[in-house]
Amino acid sequence: MSNPIGWLILGPGPKALGMFFGQLGRMSSAGLSPVQVLTAIERAGPGARLAKAANRMTEVIQSGGSYAEAMRAVPGTFSALQVSIIAAAERGGNVDAGFAMLAKNLEIRSRQQQKLIGALIYPILLLHLAILLPPIVQLVIKGPGAYMRAVLPGFAVLYGGAAVLFVLFKLMGGPLRAAADALVLVVPMLGTAVRRLALARFTRACRCLYEAGVSIINAVKEAAAASGNRYIQKRLLKAARLLQDGSTVAEAFRAARVYKFDAQALLDTGEQSGNLSEALDKIAENLEFDAELAVNRMHKILPVVVFLGVAGYIGYLYITTILSALDGVLEVR
Repeated sequence: MSNPIGWLILGPGPKALGMFFGQLGRMSSAGLSPVQVLTAIERAGPGARLAKAANRMTEVIQSGGSYAEAMRAVPGTFSALQVSIIAAAERGGNVDAGFAMLAKNLEIRSRQQQKLIGALIYPILLLHLAILLPPIVQLVIKGPGAYMRAVLPGFAVLYGGAAVLFVLFKLMGGPLRAAADALVLVVPMLGTAVRRLALARFTRACRCLYEAGVSIINAVKEAAAASGNRYIQKRLLKAARLLQDGSTVAEAFRAARVYKFDAQALLDTGEQSGNLSEALDKIAENLEFDAELAVNRMHKILPVVVFLGVAGYIGYLYITTILSALDGVLEVR
């Protein structure tokens, strides 16, 4: 029976995993055996979670298992996509390249994640100030107790609402989750960044699987989930079905309306020239660059929008407070 709250348990972040795979790739290419590699990584102290994973993987490999089987033996640490890439790389006899590809992808993902978080820090800070500043009058007049009673409901609404949305989003399934993901894509600024990041993640994952020896049909199927957006994933799976029905890669992606014109043109050219892997790599690079531009734009515009909203809200509260006080004075006179 699966753990009903398993989705709440967070595994290692992309930065830690990228370093882990990078060490695996470098040591494997140096000619060390899997047991020697994992033992060295465990001793190097990659973090408690990954050290424990390396120890368990060593046990599986010592009993005759492969790297992919060892990764499957550590649930919650490695994704199904990562296991598939290493399994395909092992079949092709090039496991160190598989680890190197994963390390590069996770490094890129970590950078993107940090930029997106950085773009949201200032607006989140402003929302907190919108709760903390208006009741300052209560602090001056009635003291800390009254001030705390004034600000706590605001924080309860803010964090309670965020928690409810998080749980609902995690529990959503099927068409409802796809509809929610589609809604995110139409949010100004955020939707553009999310769409480009999702397609970049898919394209990177698809290229890794294809480069490792997975057929393009299975590569599209397995990489679709890497997008992290159910609406986009649905379109990608439609492209996979079209590929199964005999369409070319370019035809399938065009019919499923996956890429914009410039990316689709690269895909057409890559397939015709027999350099599909290179085309996917170039598409991923372009999408990542465009996503970075979208995040940078959001980083500049979103704080200003939130600041104006918060300033207007605080100004409104202070003006109404002053008018109310003046009305009281006039009534006394």
